[in-house]
Amino acid sequence: MFNNFTDFLCEAIKFAKGKDNDYFFHNYAIITFNKGDVSKYKVEGKTAGLWSHACKHLNQIDWPFVQNVIKQVKQTLIQYVKEDNHPRTYEFSMFDRNKKKVEGDPKKLIAKAPYSSIINFLDMINDKVMLKKPLAPIEEKCVKFLEALGDRYGQFIEDVVKKGVDVDQIERDEDKIKALETENYICFNTRNDNSDVYNKIYLDVKDNIMVIKTGPMVNTCYQLGRGGLSRKEFFKHVIENPMHERGFLKPATARAMHEVAGIED
Repeated sequence: MFNNFTDFLCEAIKFAKGKDNDYFFHNYAIITFNKGDVSKYKVEGKTAGLWSHACKHLNQIDWPFVQNVIKQVKQTLIQYVKEDNHPRTYEFSMFDRNKKKVEGDPKKLIAKAPYSSIINFLDMINDKVMLKKPLAPIEEKCVKFLEALGDRYGQFIEDVVKKGVDVDQIERDEDKIKALETENYICFNTRNDNSDVYNKIYLDVKDNIMVIKTGPMVNTCYQLGRGGLSRKEFFKHVIENPMHERGFLKPATARAMHEVAGIED
């Protein structure tokens, strides 16, 4: 049995806990319903797990799904504002991407709220759950939306990992190159240049998505660049960016990917 809900959350998907990362991509838009919550939403502890990564990256993977969840969150928040039995700590606040407070009718503001303000609100709830802090009534109601985002994100990761063709296990160089030129899902092993940490990289070539694992634990999953890259461009981006501080465990895999990417050794 798991000792608490956060243990279950990480163990079920085997997602590694990482350092907290708030206000994704330096966008400070947020909605809160408790006095002082904005000042309390700050980098603290290891709260970056499945839900937090889903908040940050799922829009790159399945935007229609995220849009639908955001719509449901807004409906839930508007209904909550209409209620007259709020706790004494209740206080609606909304801030724009530059930290400026936005004034107006809460119901109208929520209805027109940008995506980032809802996602940052959900990530704040994630942080409270991971740090075992109490949730406000409206935050408890919104946990189910974090679960939905996390489930979809986890399903996608499992699919990419399951389909990955391990290029390291292909013996002949010409067969490695062929796999890199034709397969939509590949994987290979790496070693961090500054440590003895070994990672396995899984790539969804068609959608330009990368999954990173350390042993059985998933570290992250996100889209490289803004998507839309050709196979050659994608591999070149992989080599020049996430692989910048990592080395291919198998030199033959490195040579094959460099050739397909059009990079001279």
